[in-house]
Amino acid sequence: MDFTVYRQASKVRPDGTVVYKGEDALPYTDSQLYMVADGLGGAAAIRHTKFLPELFDEEKTPAVLFGDVYEDASEGDFADYVRRSFAELYAVKDCYTDNVNNIKKSGYFASRIVTAAMLHEVSEKGADYFFAQLEAAPDRQAALDDMGSFFAGRIREVLCKAAESANIIYESSYAGMALLGTTLTAGIVREKDGCAEVILVTAGDSRPYVWTPAEGLRQLVADEERSDGGMTNYIKANEGESFTIDCHYFSFKTPCVLLSASDGCFDSSAFLSPMAFEKLILESVIAANDIGDAGKALEEFFLDHGRHDDSSTMAVKIFGFSDMAALKKAAEERLGVIKNSFLNKLDGLLTNDFIGMLSSGDDAQTKLIKTVAAEVGDTPEIKDYCQDQVRDGVMAKADTIENDEIKSVKASADVQKKLLRSFIADNLKKFAWSEDGACRDMYEELECGELYEWAEKTFSADTSADPGELMERINTQSADTAVLKTAARKLADMLSAAAEDMESFAPSGGYEIPDSINDTAIAEAKELMETFSGKAEGICSNAREISDSFEEYTAANHEADEEKPELADIICGLFISGNISSYFSEDMPLIGCTFSDMENIADIVRSADERISELRTEAVENEIASQAGKFWNSHAAEMIANIQKGAGDYPDSVKNIIAESIDRNDDSDERLDDDAKLQKELFDEYYNGYSSIMRGESK
Repeated sequence: MDFTVYRQASKVRPDGTVVYKGEDALPYTDSQLYMVADGLGGAAAIRHTKFLPELFDEEKTPAVLFGDVYEDASEGDFADYVRRSFAELYAVKDCYTDNVNNIKKSGYFASRIVTAAMLHEVSEKGADYFFAQLEAAPDRQAALDDMGSFFAGRIREVLCKAAESANIIYESSYAGMALLGTTLTAGIVREKDGCAEVILVTAGDSRPYVWTPAEGLRQLVADEERSDGGMTNYIKANEGESFTIDCHYFSFKTPCVLLSASDGCFDSSAFLSPMAFEKLILESVIAANDIGDAGKALEEFFLDHGRHDDSSTMAVKIFGFSDMAALKKAAEERLGVIKNSFLNKLDGLLTNDFIGMLSSGDDAQTKLIKTVAAEVGDTPEIKDYCQDQVRDGVMAKADTIENDEIKSVKASADVQKKLLRSFIADNLKKFAWSEDGACRDMYEELECGELYEWAEKTFSADTSADPGELMERINTQSADTAVLKTAARKLADMLSAAAEDMESFAPSGGYEIPDSINDTAIAEAKELMETFSGKAEGICSNAREISDSFEEYTAANHEADEEKPELADIICGLFISGNISSYFSEDMPLIGCTFSDMENIADIVRSADERISELRTEAVENEIASQAGKFWNSHAAEMIANIQKGAGDYPDSVKNIIAESIDRNDDSDERLDDDAKLQKELFDEYYNGYSSIMRGESK
């Protein structure tokens, strides 16, 4: 089993195009490799505009980047991964330079080139090749160092050649920025003798982990960064600058889970400790019906809590569990250990930053308010009260609340609405007026009789051809064309046969006339020629007349539409509402489409509108929850202080829960000191196990 997590920050343009802003590569897993790469958005923030335009062509991308490196660059899983990796680039090919946010940074290209290079090297040689090198080496660490040097050299070679081939160059007036800067955390894996073996290939601060049922989550390699968070080593293509690739070997008894994650996952502000990251993964697995659901749940979490970074990516390989049920059981048992050993010992351990509050220097009253606010902020009583305070304000602007998904669905629906309306405009006369007055009921029921008067005046004087007449002429034309086509083909066959027979037509004891040029054949050919010449002229003449009539018809309709655009809008609304068939026959002749075509388009629009309604209801509830959180953050101190003094008009449920928390925490200085001390002890205890492998204390 395996899964990936791929969350990219995005926005929807007015035309429905989704623009993704992250630099993380598409995470990857297969039977022998898993990897993530986090393209640098700050140190490698060069925005590239001068690369070859062929990079926007999905079919050509692999060859453009890697054709000078790999002979099979455009084939198989490698090419498929490269094309999928650059989906965000293809999405903005028509608007790439319209907005600076559409232009991809150097890190975006770097992460994708590097992961592609890693995939090709491992796929070409196979995982066993790398493990065999370690097994044959008298000094494993020396072999790992050599392997790191190999990957560093090969990755730099591929990175530089790809950049040269695609003209990805240094486009910045600022010196010192990284050209094609990225991290890499990859694992080459195999299962052998009841163990999952992994050779880690790393550079930068993306993290490799192992999770076991007995010991939980453990980080395998320390981040390559300074105390201020700046990286000390990462992949880049700057001339004259180098980087290193570190290789590490580990073997873990199965069952176990190996995973890599970019800092958009583990650095979330929602995590006061790595314990919170493990807890999130466990809860996502436990709640999932299948392993794919676990990945989706994590993506949803990082959509809400990963805004500190443009991307959140994970690649997860699972070994030794017989099925999803076995994995969920192990996750439940480990979560129980975390609860008993840590969470149950201090309320709010992973949600309240007691350590931070203690070191903030606040006075006793401020500390009390912060403690109470943190303790009761997530209770149903407080949430309900705050939501009631903001609900009316949110509902007043409910129709304007949108998110990226709503914008995308609306943009797609608008395209279909425009198409439907264009068909109506092309045939406005058929929908707006009829000589027998059959349309009058529609105008009366819609209370727009003045439009009927306008339509009657406008279209009764219109002398352009009726669509029914045009369709009859087109059908006649089609039938005549079919006759002409048959005659032409038969005549061509006869002439071809005659030409072949004429080559052998020579005296040999007398002339024998071939059947292809005897009197009968010649007479038939003459008849076919007469048919051809007789109909061809008429067909060409009719085609010109039909074309002229069609242009005259559509021009008259478009002129009318420009004068009264609301008429086509009304008809469009009838289609979308499903009421159109009350006024018009489904077999009415139309130009450019059929009535059924238009109803199908209307069905698509209706489905989109229903989806928008569902999404908006969900978005409104999310907005109410969001605004309620903001309300609590800005009013909590006042509410708590009022309830301390017995003031304020609040529901009893709110008064009671806040008063109870105040009573529990009134000795806040002493209590906060105790809570902060216990929080640090519990965090240190967890971290001691979490970091044991990267500190070299256990394997």
